[in-house]
Amino acid sequence: MTTKPSHPGTIKMIDVYDKSVREVPFQSVPPREQFVMLDKDGIETNDPKLAVQHIPIVQVRVLKLDATGALAPADRAVQMQILQYGPNDRLLRSTTMTKD
Repeated sequence: MTTKPSHPGTIKMIDVYDKSVREVPFQSVPPREQFVMLDKDGIETNDPKLAVQHIPIVQVRVLKLDATGALAPADRAVQMQILQYGPNDRLLRSTTMTKD
């Protein structure tokens, strides 16, 4: 287990479709959305006892896509991708959601 490093302080939230950007204090998001914990093999873990590295999430990009895979406004989107990045544009985690 390692000591969690300090967070730079804010997370930049980017909507890729409309290019809006807002910065939120990292304390305003749930702890799981502040850092990604990696185990000794570099695999994400949710167990702080297994974590040997804590990487701060500093940027979140949200892509809303229509049925053809093109960027779309929320009311036309059938899929949403959330990409979470650490320092130096390191992709840490991605989540894809689709409408039923």
